[in-house]
Amino acid sequence: MTFTTTIIVFVAIFNGFNIYGNGVNKNIQTIAHRGYVAKGVENSIEALEGATEVGADYVEFDIILTKDNKFIVMHDYNLKRLAGINKRVQDMNFDEIVSLPIKQGDYTSKIPSLEEFVTKAKELNMKLVIELKPHGAEPDNYVDILIEEIKKFLSGQ
Repeated sequence: MTFTTTIIVFVAIFNGFNIYGNGVNKNIQTIAHRGYVAKGVENSIEALEGATEVGADYVEFDIILTKDNKFIVMHDYNLKRLAGINKRVQDMNFDEIVSLPIKQGDYTSKIPSLEEFVTKAKELNMKLVIELKPHGAEPDNYVDILIEEIKKFLSGQ
């Protein structure tokens, strides 16, 4: 056996004993990225419901601020990929975007508002991880707008 082969065998055996000796971490939790996309369009209510059905612990989702400073649930800065509209979220008002039909694979849905998504997650008892998608045209009080929205959800208004 060459020296390199000996080292590789030793490292493999050493790591095997470490894994076996330390046991399995039972505190692992599952985060469904943009929901469970095997059940619906990413970042949709259906993907959120799908994540609940399969037992995910959390759902990660993306939010973008519209031109009139309201949050929608969407990953992309441009609506073309899912909605088929070649427009940027930052150039459109909330009422123009929310509820637009979206399609991904065999699934169809609509673009949810932040409020709609959080309300459904509360109903499903699903914990959320929010990813902010700043597009560069946010107002100076961007963080304040987000904090006010979150306070609304926490207070139940």
